[in-house]
Amino acid sequence: MLVPLQVAIASLVEHANEDIRIFIGREARKVSLVPAVAQVAQTAHKKGHAGKVDLVDLPIDLSRFHRFPGLHGNWMTFGRLLLPELLQDEERCLYLDADILVSADLIDLWSQSLADVWLAGVAFTQLGRAREREVFVRYGLDFDSPYFNAGVLLMDLHGFRRERIVDRCVEVLHEIQDLFSVVDQTALNIVCYEKWLNLDRQWNQPIWPGENPSCAGDSGVLHYVGSPKPWDFMGRWLNPGGYLWFDVYRRYSDIMIFPKGAGMWLKQAERTIRLAGSYARVIRRRMAKG
Repeated sequence: MLVPLQVAIASLVEHANEDIRIFIGREARKVSLVPAVAQVAQTAHKKGHAGKVDLVDLPIDLSRFHRFPGLHGNWMTFGRLLLPELLQDEERCLYLDADILVSADLIDLWSQSLADVWLAGVAFTQLGRAREREVFVRYGLDFDSPYFNAGVLLMDLHGFRRERIVDRCVEVLHEIQDLFSVVDQTALNIVCYEKWLNLDRQWNQPIWPGENPSCAGDSGVLHYVGSPKPWDFMGRWLNPGGYLWFDVYRRYSDIMIFPKGAGMWLKQAERTIRLAGSYARVIRRRMAKG
């Protein structure tokens, strides 16, 4: 995810008009990613209108989550649960996945009121239509209630700490291990049920592989959900909406840091094999559309 991380940060900085501080999360046992993204961020800063841009290394100890299944063999998805503990001096934060593309200044999103709620996000569907339907049955939740995607979250960190949201999410994760599906996103939807603000879709516009986005130009944050991603094997062909991502990529590719070594090719091959089912579904969809 090093390349998409650089693209995401470049697009964020390009569109910012205020001072911004970007905490770049990484597993505690791995090296800081700040040096790898610094040049892209500096170049984007010169092209845009942002004030001061700070890049801050944020090591995250994920050992408490290793008992749970990861997402595609990775536990970084749990990292957002620990932000209230790690950012003790902050009252709120805007969490962004690395598979996003920012196409507007996020100050309006950042300024959203969080009165009486613990977070703000964008609903992709309803609880009754989510893959975790069986989980929500166990908790007796209303199936007509919206289900938010955790790729873009405005979090009231003070509220999370006060209400022990992280501990409550871990408790839920223990309770649903036999019905496990989408890791921390599932737990957050349960614990924050009816205590979150449903934002306009422009702040987390999903772009699915195999589909051509119809309203991407009106969105502030594009989110390349599902797999394969535009930067995956065959990603250019399988993601019609990927051209927007590649537009930013081409502007910075000559100064980007790329993963090196034979091990990276092996990881790419392993990911492609692991996503074989997703590839098959998307290929069929693309072939059906010609």
